[in-house]
Amino acid sequence: MKWFDLSKREVIWCLYDVGNSAFYTTIVAGFFPVFFKQYWNQGVDPTQSTYYLSLVSSVASLVVAVSAPFCGAFVDAFGRVRLGLILLTGGGVVCCIMLAFCGADQRALAMWVFGGASVGAALAVALYDSLLIEFSSRNRFHKVSLWGYALGYLGGGLLLGVNILMTLKPELFGVADAATAVKISFVLVGLWWLGFSLPLLSCKFGQSSHVAHQMSPRQVCEKTLRSLGKTATQLAAYKPIIWFLVAYWFYIDGVGTVMRMAVDYGLSLNLASSHLMVALLLVQFLGFPFTLAFMRLARKWGSKTGLYIGIGIYMLITLGAPFITSVTHFYILAGGVALAQGGLQALSRSTFAQMIPAEKSAEFFGFYNTIGKFAAIMGPMMLGWVAALTGDSRLSILTILILFVCGAICLSFVRSPDGVSGTEDVNSDG
Repeated sequence: MKWFDLSKREVIWCLYDVGNSAFYTTIVAGFFPVFFKQYWNQGVDPTQSTYYLSLVSSVASLVVAVSAPFCGAFVDAFGRVRLGLILLTGGGVVCCIMLAFCGADQRALAMWVFGGASVGAALAVALYDSLLIEFSSRNRFHKVSLWGYALGYLGGGLLLGVNILMTLKPELFGVADAATAVKISFVLVGLWWLGFSLPLLSCKFGQSSHVAHQMSPRQVCEKTLRSLGKTATQLAAYKPIIWFLVAYWFYIDGVGTVMRMAVDYGLSLNLASSHLMVALLLVQFLGFPFTLAFMRLARKWGSKTGLYIGIGIYMLITLGAPFITSVTHFYILAGGVALAQGGLQALSRSTFAQMIPAEKSAEFFGFYNTIGKFAAIMGPMMLGWVAALTGDSRLSILTILILFVCGAICLSFVRSPDGVSGTEDVNSDG
């Protein structure tokens, strides 16, 4: 049985993207930056609250960067991918719901809880990404990865739309005020994330091993470190993967910084939060067809060209951001983000999946996630520091351009794993 030209197992894999995307859309990109600035940082200078936001984002990314390879090595060594995914998703969901219970005077607690949710989500995504190899076939990686992001945009957008309506018109939902509506939204996101994760978490996949139960904690750590060292040696011997990861390190940092800081940037320009939420909703619904459009790009010109196009669009967005003077300008740039974000992320994931050995997928994707999160430390902090030092948010946004330029240069040293056209990757049903 097939939906969207996907097999049942491929649909189950994609549904996790639908659930996880709600966290990144409603909370990371949308409500948390607004609520953090207007509720948990009442009376604090806007540039200072931007610094706090960039700090918690960077620290969470650092934790993920350090732990992701160990997490991947452990589950590969002991066949515990499913257990790891259950624990990390569950932890992220719990932290997500806990945000609703952080009071206005509990900024530090809100930062800790948001950081915990971010760490759980990111580590879970690293394991989830690695399952693309098991739930699909090599000649369908681009298609399935793109569908995952596209459905994530659509599903995340639907929930975001409900949440935005509830905050703008709380009386329609019998809610006291907008602040209460935001807190309810945190709970809804957690439940949505859990609900769409259950099909994947209920599946049987990978080889479960009981070896770990017969080993001491020290032996488990030693085995994990040996496996990690072996993978690092393999990576060092394969230059195309190294160059790809370095390129990814730069350009995905730019993507993540735009996603995490765009709403905060708009607030710093005194744009109404309601207009910023509408812009975010625009990204979600336009992101669905635009992400699928990258399927045609990969079919005609190959995945590497698709990556260049996505990076180029982000360069234009970054150059245009300092000149925003109205909400219309912000909407235009939001349309640009919708055009490039999903395709760039999806093609990055599927291209990397094509380059790595299937039997080491969780471990290699642990490195992949580590690279992305180490990069995510740099971008928000660059933006936050420049904003705090200069007091000029417009100037700080230009620092992101450096990341996209460096990413494009490094990508030029990578040979596309799908050949020139990439036709069979997106057309074959496998």
